Amino acid sequence: MRTALTLLRTAVEGLQDNDLLMTDCRGEPLDEVLQRYTEWTVAAQQLAAKLGTDEQEPATRG
Repeated sequence: MRTALTLLRTAVEGLQDNDLLMTDCRGEPLDEVLQRYTEWTVAAQQLAAKLGTDEQEPATRG
């Protein structure tokens, strides 16, 4: 997952360096869009980790 995010970030930075990125459909600045994406990605990773732990707990309980 981190490799995919790194590749995505590199691609986005390349587009940004070449002035090929625009704001999102709500007109928010790109920095805010990227910050929101980063926050949601971290939240999704944490939830996935928690769900993975929750699925394994019943099997480890005696």
